[in-house]
Amino acid sequence: MEQQEKDIIVTASTVAMFINKISHAVAAGAREGVIELHFQNAKDHWERLGDLFNRRPPSGGNKEYDEFAKSLGFSDAGEMNKLISNVDISAPEKMERFLKWKEADGTKTGLLALFKTS
Repeated sequence: MEQQEKDIIVTASTVAMFINKISHAVAAGAREGVIELHFQNAKDHWERLGDLFNRRPPSGGNKEYDEFAKSLGFSDAGEMNKLISNVDISAPEKMERFLKWKEADGTKTGLLALFKTS
């Protein structure tokens, strides 16, 4: 396994860890600042994950990530990353809606609907 593949696995695991921390913080009624910190960390690592996929060689690297994004209704991984990085989580209820979208839906249609209710 090449280093870049290892970096992708570690970064994806880190994203999952921060999303898990957000879920636990929301369930525990944590202060908004704590939740926002976990969300920002997840968002930063998500963007890094996108960068790692986009740097992979054309022999299948970003093609797989684009196919995943397309399966969710996005035009490509870049569009998916851009929309997710612009999600407004300024209030706990907005954060909760985002987390529900992430866990239950994940599609572009669902994300755009989330923007309309934000």
